[in-house]
Amino acid sequence: MWVRPNFDAELDEFARISDELNVSLDFLRKKFDTATMRKLSDEDWHKLENTDSYGISLRRAKKLAKIYDRDIKTIINAFHENDTLPAPIILELPNGELTLVGGNTRLMVASALKHVPTVLWMKYNDG
Repeated sequence: MWVRPNFDAELDEFARISDELNVSLDFLRKKFDTATMRKLSDEDWHKLENTDSYGISLRRAKKLAKIYDRDIKTIINAFHENDTLPAPIILELPNGELTLVGGNTRLMVASALKHVPTVLWMKYNDG
């Protein structure tokens, strides 16, 4: 169901993170290129910043999607039809905090439908 996202398709989100962290888009692209796909644990999901998704109901997800002007119906249909979706993107910061780069609506639907998502896990520090 989850496929590796496209950097350029999420460029607005990367530009936002670039501004917030005062790092270049080139730096983020390099982190994106070396990122790995993995299941999002409940523990990590619970502490994830920049998302409304943890423990959300489908009713609340629909309300928020409307406020954010996001197309939630297509995402819900993808879940019901077992279609592919770009994986949400998480950035692990040097202090261990986790921030969602892109994919809030996808995560909201996953949570509401009790689905454990696969995410693209970027590390600010590679070790």
